[in-house]
Amino acid sequence: MFPCGFGDQPWLIQARGSDKEAQMFVNPLNGSIEERNIYEMHGQLCLSRFEDWLFLVDDLSDDCFLLNIYSLTRIDLPPIEEPFSSLGVRTLTSSPTSPDCTIIFLGMEENFLLFCHPCDTEWTKLPVDFDVDGARNMLAYNGNLYVVLDDIEIIDLARPIQNDELLTSFETIARSEVCQKGCGMVKKDENVTGIYISMPLTNLPIDIVQSISEQLPLKDSVRLRGVCKFWAKQLPDPMKEEPMWLMSCPKKCGTCQMYSPWKGKQFTLNLKGHYSSDVPIRLLFSKDGWILMLKGSDLICLMNPFTNDFHHLPILEDDYCYNGIAFSCPPKNSTNCTVFAIVSPPRGDFTRIIAWHYGQEEWLEMQFDNDLPFSGTDNNPVFFDGEFYCLGRYGNLGVFNPENKTWRVLNKPSPIHSEAPDIGTEHCYLLECDGELISVFRAFNMEYLRVFKLDRSNMAWNLFEDLGDATLFLDYRTSIARNLPRKSFRNKVFLPRLHDETNETTFYYCMKTGMHNPNFKIFREPYNCVWLEPQFQ
Repeated sequence: MFPCGFGDQPWLIQARGSDKEAQMFVNPLNGSIEERNIYEMHGQLCLSRFEDWLFLVDDLSDDCFLLNIYSLTRIDLPPIEEPFSSLGVRTLTSSPTSPDCTIIFLGMEENFLLFCHPCDTEWTKLPVDFDVDGARNMLAYNGNLYVVLDDIEIIDLARPIQNDELLTSFETIARSEVCQKGCGMVKKDENVTGIYISMPLTNLPIDIVQSISEQLPLKDSVRLRGVCKFWAKQLPDPMKEEPMWLMSCPKKCGTCQMYSPWKGKQFTLNLKGHYSSDVPIRLLFSKDGWILMLKGSDLICLMNPFTNDFHHLPILEDDYCYNGIAFSCPPKNSTNCTVFAIVSPPRGDFTRIIAWHYGQEEWLEMQFDNDLPFSGTDNNPVFFDGEFYCLGRYGNLGVFNPENKTWRVLNKPSPIHSEAPDIGTEHCYLLECDGELISVFRAFNMEYLRVFKLDRSNMAWNLFEDLGDATLFLDYRTSIARNLPRKSFRNKVFLPRLHDETNETTFYYCMKTGMHNPNFKIFREPYNCVWLEPQFQ
């Protein structure tokens, strides 16, 4: 009934309600998608998951029950009179097979708790003395119920045991916790049946803090580590946990989407402070967390979307129309920052270049006649050993020296192709990997992908069949090679293509097997995207 490997690794299960009887199972580790027909889930919507249990609601009748996804054991629950649209965050205090199990919902607009036990005949509604509109997470721990609000204030509610002992249970447990641990002040409103405790954050158990951190966007996870030194030591560094992102920006919008190829995780960054939503932008290149961005048709900017740093470069005399662009280092090293762009016609008889050094008030424009043909292709240069290296359509190299402002086409290495492939049939990329230059050539339809390493002693391209611990992230705007701690991602090549249904699975090619998994055709490239390594400094 279940896909192969189900239970040994995480899966995404899509319940489709009455729209379709079959359920979709997505493996986020390899992007495989399978359909299974589970009778118990027919016509059901899934509102939540509690470990192995799903909270399912009938799409038509609103009847609800708990279903164990492995054993398919079903536990019916009393009907919920409240509209499901009025219910917000929810949790389960323990396994439904436990006698003290309680299913708890928070209201979305009204300040109340809704809860029941699996053996109850009805749900109990209890007013609470805090604004549930700001609630973002809720979990049970050591007999208490913790609610996380927008401002990361922690509300501690003692967990209800029995309906007829509700008030006694709240008072006894809450007060005893405060008296024994001194973790906060008990606040009670005589008109409200309940008690809550406002706790100092530093007294919160570290496993609760870790659970909170996992639910936060990347930027807020970084801020959470800065609350105190103890948290900074105990919480994982999200910078190391998420070393690479795929950034995507709509043509006219003040926000961008960030996708993680590791977990299918995504969040939104607001860029409205940097440009008008009426001005189209185009992502050109990224390095060390900084991005080259084109505003309109003639204004290039350098920006770090994580730190909000922003630099306008001089206006271009003509509209931007270059094969590739790159910069040597971020503008924080202002004296060394050079931006370089190149264009060469298909014949390869000349090359046109523009360059800008930090502090200059205009671009330097240059044109060079080529001694050897150099046909430009859409991929960005690589700043390597103090010079900008460019890869042509033949597979040969051109080099620009920003110090003496010279351009040369190398006679070695010999070109990969004796004749340039037809435009649009092949993509090529140039990148640095562990102090070496790597070139990659792939067919447009992924019929082949070849990786070459430059043998600098003989100045020759050697076919490279194994990346070892390295992972390549390829794109004509930015290509990056990194050695990553996750073994499952090593020796793979990632492309900026996401599954068109989930937008959470990234396409990759495995160098070891020579296979790309999953199917290349069902993946689409997000509009206006670039690979990006986060830097918060």
